Amino acid sequence: MAAAAGAGGGFLAGRLTAPGPPIDTDHAAEIDVTIVCQTVTSPCNVTFLVDGNAKWTLLGGCQTAPCSLQPIPTAHRWTGPACNSFLVEARSALTDNETVALCEGNAIAVSLLAAGPAGPRSMGVSISRSADGTNWTLVMATVPAGLTTSDTVLAIYDTGGATAMPAEAFATLSYSQDGVFYGTNDSDGILDVAEYLLLSTSRYPTGYRVTIADSQGLLFAGTLM
Repeated sequence: MAAAAGAGGGFLAGRLTAPGPPIDTDHAAEIDVTIVCQTVTSPCNVTFLVDGNAKWTLLGGCQTAPCSLQPIPTAHRWTGPACNSFLVEARSALTDNETVALCEGNAIAVSLLAAGPAGPRSMGVSISRSADGTNWTLVMATVPAGLTTSDTVLAIYDTGGATAMPAEAFATLSYSQDGVFYGTNDSDGILDVAEYLLLSTSRYPTGYRVTIADSQGLLFAGTLM
């Protein structure tokens, strides 16, 4: 596959692989997949999956980040109802996913985040639901050195990609106003391992997406589930 330009300085680096021919099944639809690569120094090596089954793998990157790589039309076939819901995933140095509804003969568009190999600028964050079900708990498992609560921001998006909470610095998060609490054992203004965020499940239901970033770029992206 020849290198192809995407929006914002994106390019595919000559590799797009796919498994064998699809099985003969009842229904078919198309997913037009746009990968948004977040890194310049490391190409995004992305595998796209539908309900856990790999559809293709590509290698692409950015001349300036973030960038949208060329959309890839992806056929999907299934048995059962003519309209069905499927989990689509882009697996790279980070994993982004979304649940989509497919109907026979139709095409939908989906945009998923990707990044190059994890490095010192990536955060590891676990996401779980609290025992009483009222909050999502995001615990920081790995944190780059020197991240400050004034420069590190959280943003939340609904299942359609609209902004549910604009980017807000950790230092100014308020549960009463934002539905988000930042938990820390000190007041040094530095993010540390084991610190956490609580997000209201009533305000941010299953399927909403969160990103954490600072002035140098994206640090984490994940889905509340």
